[in-house]
Amino acid sequence: AIVLEVRELTIAGIPVEGASVRLDVISDQKTRLTVTASGATLPDPAGKLRKLAWVCDAPVIAEPRYGCSAGRLTGAGGPTGAIDMTIAAEMRTDTGVTTFKGNGLRVAGTTVAFVGRMDDKGWKVSGTAGTTTVSALRRFAAPWFQLPADITGDGKAVVEGSASNAGRGTLVDATLKLDGVDLTNEA
Repeated sequence: AIVLEVRELTIAGIPVEGASVRLDVISDQKTRLTVTASGATLPDPAGKLRKLAWVCDAPVIAEPRYGCSAGRLTGAGGPTGAIDMTIAAEMRTDTGVTTFKGNGLRVAGTTVAFVGRMDDKGWKVSGTAGTTTVSALRRFAAPWFQLPADITGDGKAVVEGSASNAGRGTLVDATLKLDGVDLTNEA
């Protein structure tokens, strides 16, 4: 195996601690890439992530392309508490652009799919969640947003959004689509 360990680094403004990249040569035709980090601090609401591991059983290592079309990312922390999803990524040394996409992240009773890009100007991530319930979404969003406690009810909800930072601070844009929602209060 070839192993690179880095105590601390910053990727597109995101501090990463205890990073490691390991390339295992399993046979003449098969390799495995394992990227780990003991922690990464993302902008809110993602916050601190711990014990991150991305495993790719078929990495592409062909200058100027480095990446994986089908890997698995696991970890702990952030607003979901746990991360377990598929993720693909590619870094191009000729352009300095890193792209990534993921699917299967469990959030508020549904799964989220996203695409993203990082370059020397910053980063951008766009995502879409499947259909969930308003009550599940309220529980998930409680640390950042709450309806008055006397408002009750339920219905279906879908969230789409994006977050970016091009050197001028983090911008977030989100759209909430509601269907069959019945919210009531005591009045």
